[in-house]
Amino acid sequence: MVDPDALRYLRIAQADLDEAQRMVKLSGFRNSSIGFRLQQACEKALKSWIHTKGGMAPFTHDLVALMDWLEESGTDV
Repeated sequence: MVDPDALRYLRIAQADLDEAQRMVKLSGFRNSSIGFRLQQACEKALKSWIHTKGGMAPFTHDLVALMDWLEESGTDV
């Protein structure tokens, strides 16, 4: 059975990615705004991955820390 938190994080990641893509297509958005959405998508995707590995996603926005957690759990990132 798939972890419901993993699915929730993955859905949010997809929504953030979709929003960033819409912003690019519409143009007129600052690169920093688009980058923020992309960072959020990466963060939520990594948290989803952590949950699929049996962990609990830590409360952080630090992508490196999330990747470190995965590596420490034996995941080839």
